Amino acid sequence: MWSGRLKIARYIPQSTTYWRGKIAFVLFASGCNMRCPFCYSSDVIKKTNTIQKTEFEKALNRVQWAIDCIVITGGEPTIYSDLPIFCKKMKLKRLNVYLETNGSNPSMLKKMLDMKVVDYIAMDVKAPLDKKRYMEITRSDISIENILKSIDILMHSNIDYEFRTTYTPELSEDEMLTISNQLSGARRWVIQQFRPENCLDESFMHYQKTPYEDIMRVASQAQGPQEIIIRTEEKGEEKIK
Repeated sequence: MWSGRLKIARYIPQSTTYWRGKIAFVLFASGCNMRCPFCYSSDVIKKTNTIQKTEFEKALNRVQWAIDCIVITGGEPTIYSDLPIFCKKMKLKRLNVYLETNGSNPSMLKKMLDMKVVDYIAMDVKAPLDKKRYMEITRSDISIENILKSIDILMHSNIDYEFRTTYTPELSEDEMLTISNQLSGARRWVIQQFRPENCLDESFMHYQKTPYEDIMRVASQAQGPQEIIIRTEEKGEEKIK
C-alpha cells in the first residue's frame, strides 16, 4: 500500500495537546493500512478529497512564527514513500518533527532515524504482540514481525519516543498488563482512554468511554516500561510511574 506523495486530509494550525510543552501545527495524513474500529479519525481514513499543497504551505507560513513543531499523524503517515523528504523540508524550516505511527513500516522508521529528520515518535501498540490478536483488534492483515521490528528500532534508538495503547472495549485488563510486560524496558508507555467519538466502526459509538478507575488499576499494576502515563478526559495527562 506504500504510495508516493504525502496526501493531507486536514490540519490544525495550532495545538498544545500533542507534544508536551510545545505549540504544534498538526497535519493529518490521509488513509491508513489498518482498520481499527475504535479509531476516532474515521474521517481522515475515509477521506477522498485532500488538501492542495499550496493551501497547506500558506497555512503553515501564516503560523510558523508562533509554533515550535509539526505533528504528522493520520491515518498512517508512513504509507507515503516521500515522508522523509517532507520531514526534511520541515526541519529546514527549523521545526521539530513529531511522528505518530502504527509501526507497520519499520524500514521507513529506520530511514527517518538515519536521516535525522524526526525528533519524537509515538507508536501505537494496538494489542498483545500476537498475530491473531493483532489482526482481530486492527481488522487488518498486519505483519506482527514488522510491529516487533519497529518496537525494537525505537527501543534501541537515541530518539525520544513513546508507545501507547488505547484501552478499547475489546481489550481485557489482563491483555493490557500483557502489553506492559511485552514492552519491558521501554522508555515510556501511555494508556489512552477509549472515547466513543467519530469511531470508524459506528457500533463502537454505543460503548461507554473506558472508566478512569479501570485505567488507573492497569497503570498501577504495570511493571514493564520505565515510565507510565495515562491520558483521560477527566484529568488530562498524568504520570503514574
